[in-house]
Amino acid sequence: MRGRRLMVASLMAAYGRPSDPTEADSFPLGFSRCPRVALQARGTRCCEFLFVEYPSVLNPVLLPSPYDVGMHRVHLITTGGTIEKRYVEQAGSMENTEPQIRRCLSLLRLPDIEITVEELMNKDSLFMTDDDRRLIAERAVAKAMEGVPVLVTHGTDTVVETGRVVADALAHNAGAGNIPVVFTGAMTPFGIEGSDAIQNLTEGLLATRLLNDGVFLVFHGDVFPIGNVAKDRENSRFRHV
Repeated sequence: MRGRRLMVASLMAAYGRPSDPTEADSFPLGFSRCPRVALQARGTRCCEFLFVEYPSVLNPVLLPSPYDVGMHRVHLITTGGTIEKRYVEQAGSMENTEPQIRRCLSLLRLPDIEITVEELMNKDSLFMTDDDRRLIAERAVAKAMEGVPVLVTHGTDTVVETGRVVADALAHNAGAGNIPVVFTGAMTPFGIEGSDAIQNLTEGLLATRLLNDGVFLVFHGDVFPIGNVAKDRENSRFRHV
């Protein structure tokens, strides 16, 4: 259950709110994508949220969910990076050759999510160009304008740079509305023992339900607004800045 509490804390931290889930008075309002659970404490208004971990403090109230009337849609854009690298015997190295995200998805139980996969490119992010980033932004904005949450898998070395290009493009397209664009990736390739690929992909899909409009990086149980995150290469993680 600790991981669930961490996700709650991370989502609140992304909105600049206290990270202690027991402080229900300070819970942010407006998580309009959260399914069916509201939290109510000490006479405050209810706010939609996902996990109820403190029954002695919080009284769960079931609410109608917008997802009861249909599937949750996500458009997944793949761009390469470590999450899609595979070992190539002839080269004796890990390389971006064939897309791997569909294999990752095949291992997940997602009965109420409709995912469309767009294999846009398959590059190590160190080799991405400005044109590549503009193309990713164009596709992400186009789907957001259709009202579909977007998840982008990306290499970790330059994911923040690409995310900021997408955020700038969204800022110039008000028609995107209340739709999140979420980035994720992996420090260790899918298929390698100890890989974080499945964890991050699963968290990224969940985040498309929980987050409102904006561009975010979701990684290792944490949620980072794209303008306030940096890669910590020494510790193989991301950190808030």
